[in-house]
Amino acid sequence: LEGPHAGLWMRAHYFPLRREGGEVAGVLVVLVDIQQLKDTEAALADQRKQLQLVVDNIGVPMAYIDRSLRLRYANKPGVDWRIADTADAIGRRIEEIFDAATLAVILPEVHAALAGEKRTYERRADVGVGMKRWVRVHLVPDVDSAGVVQGLYTLMIDIDSDKLAQQRLAEREAQLRLYTDNIPGAG
Repeated sequence: LEGPHAGLWMRAHYFPLRREGGEVAGVLVVLVDIQQLKDTEAALADQRKQLQLVVDNIGVPMAYIDRSLRLRYANKPGVDWRIADTADAIGRRIEEIFDAATLAVILPEVHAALAGEKRTYERRADVGVGMKRWVRVHLVPDVDSAGVVQGLYTLMIDIDSDKLAQQRLAEREAQLRLYTDNIPGAG
């Protein structure tokens, strides 16, 4: 508060100085300058805020699931776009978040990723009240320095328009085949 280091962070260690009978005669105070530590913590906090802004505004659901199948992180787009506030899902097991039909599709993929495999799969995802869209899900194992999978990162991309275009193309190809197969004298 005062002196040449006023306004800087210091850590104080207090050691009682005792007389022979155990009575405290005084206190030895050791001050350690921790300003650099506090500056580094503040810079790290700013970087985390910036990263969170990027991840929240990227527009696609991203999450982290640990080995016990608990959701440890999810960005603002949410899990399957169904959860308004991702904070409600953090700490919950995926069995508490997804319905049985969704679990039947995702659990084999999650278990394969927890076994160390990178996985990509497509499925129909619940994106709101009665709305479903095709999504492509990427699961990337989080492997520590000892090679042990700690959890997995997930990224979900909306591919509904691609799937609809593929479906229309397949329908047109089937129609064309029907025409060509029924042309007299062809073949």
